[in-house]
Amino acid sequence: MSSRIALTILNGKTVGTRLGHGEEILLELSAANFVSSQGLNIASDIYKAWHQANYYFGRGYYWESVEFRLSALERLYKSQDIATESNYYPKLVSSSYTAAIGHLGALHVNNIAQRIGILSQGPRYVLAGRNVANEAALNFVAEHIVPIGTYDPSGLLTLSSLIENYQIVRCKQSFLDRFQLWEKVYEALEYEKNSYVQSEGINPVENLEAGKEVLLRIGVNLENPIALIHLRNNGNIKETRNVDASTYVEGISYLQQSGYQVCQIGVNHHNSLGHLMKDIYTVPNTTRQDREANFYLLKNCNLFVGTTSGPAIFPTVLGRPSLITNLTSFSRNAFSSKSTLYLPKKILTLNGKQLSLEEQFSSRFAFGGEFLVEQLRKGGVRFQDNSSKEILDSLAELLSRLKSGQIEGTSCDKVLREIQERSKSVAKGLFSNTFLSTNFQIV
Repeated sequence: MSSRIALTILNGKTVGTRLGHGEEILLELSAANFVSSQGLNIASDIYKAWHQANYYFGRGYYWESVEFRLSALERLYKSQDIATESNYYPKLVSSSYTAAIGHLGALHVNNIAQRIGILSQGPRYVLAGRNVANEAALNFVAEHIVPIGTYDPSGLLTLSSLIENYQIVRCKQSFLDRFQLWEKVYEALEYEKNSYVQSEGINPVENLEAGKEVLLRIGVNLENPIALIHLRNNGNIKETRNVDASTYVEGISYLQQSGYQVCQIGVNHHNSLGHLMKDIYTVPNTTRQDREANFYLLKNCNLFVGTTSGPAIFPTVLGRPSLITNLTSFSRNAFSSKSTLYLPKKILTLNGKQLSLEEQFSSRFAFGGEFLVEQLRKGGVRFQDNSSKEILDSLAELLSRLKSGQIEGTSCDKVLREIQERSKSVAKGLFSNTFLSTNFQIV
C-alpha cells in the first residue's frame, strides 16, 4: 500500500507545486514505512540518535556526534533499500539552508561540492520558508525554489532520505558531516585568479543594482577598495562568540590608512564601530534592498574581517582575502584556504594558565558546539578574546603575505599542520603566525 502525497505545503494545503520547468514535486512514499512497527521503531531510533548527537556536539565531542548522525541516516537509507544506490540523493533541500546567511553559504558550498564530484549532480529544490535570511543570496545559490507555508516538513528526520539535511549531507554511497564537507570543498578550490569563477553561484546575481544604490546613498565609492567588517555581538554576556568592538579600532584604522573604505554589516548598539571611530559606513539590513547591499559586499569586498559567525562563509569560499578573528571551535571551523588567516581565542584554565598549542587544538572546547560561559566554567576553562594588538598585527600579516604572494608554507604553518593532524582537527586552515609565535613556543 502506498500513498502519493506532496511535501510542498502552501497556505496550509497540500498541493503539487509547479515550477518554472513545469515539474511537479510529488513523491512516492510508502505509508507502511510510517505505520508499521518496523517503521515506528526506526523513526524512534533516529530521533534518539539525533538527540544523542546534539548532546555530544554541544559538549565538544564532535566525532562522537558525527557517528550518531551517520548511523541514524545509514539505517534510514538501508530500511528504504537505497543505501547502495551511489547516485541517489534527496531532491528536496531543507528550509534550514535558508534561515540564516551562513546557512545559505552552506548551500553554496554544497553546490560547489556537486561540481567537483563529492555530491551527486542533479536538480535540487530548495524549500524556502517565510523568513528567508537574504533573498539575493538565495537566488545566487538555488536554481529551483519551492515556497512553503504554514507547515514545514524539513524538521521530520524520518524524511531525511527525501529532504537534504543541514547537519549531515548525502554524498556518493555515504554521508559527510557539514564541516567535513566544507573542508573538502575548501581544499579542492584553488584560490588563484580564477577562484572567483570556480566558485560562482548557480544563478549569477547580475549587478545587484538595488544593493549598489543603497551603498552609494550612504557614501561608499564602489570604485575604491572596500574592507567589509562583521563583528558578532548579540549583547548576551554568556555567549562566548561575542566580541568587543573597541578592540578592533586600531586594526580598522590601519586598514583605513592602507587605503580601504570600511563598511560594517550586522550592526547593533553592542558592536557598532561607527560609535567608536570616524569614516565607518554602517550598512542597514532592514529592507530587501538593504539585504541585497549586504550580499553585494559579502560577494565583492576586497577584504573581509569577521568572527565566528555565518557571514564569513561567502567571502572565504569566494576567495576574498579574509581574517577571521576571535575564532572559537577552531579545530572544526577553520577551513583550508590560501586567502584566509584565522586568529583564535585562547583557552585558559580558570586560574589563568594558558594551555599549550597542542592542548588547545586537542581540547573538546576547540571542537565545540557554541559554548556558553557557564559550560566552559564547568569544564575548568575560559576563552580569552583577542587583544587590539593581536588583531592589528594579524591584519598587517595578512596584507604582507598577500603582497608577497607567500600565503602559506612558513615554519609556523608547518608545525601547526602537524598539530592539526595529531589532534584530528576537522578543518586545517592557516593561522596568524604573529599570534602563534607571540603566544606559544613554536618555531
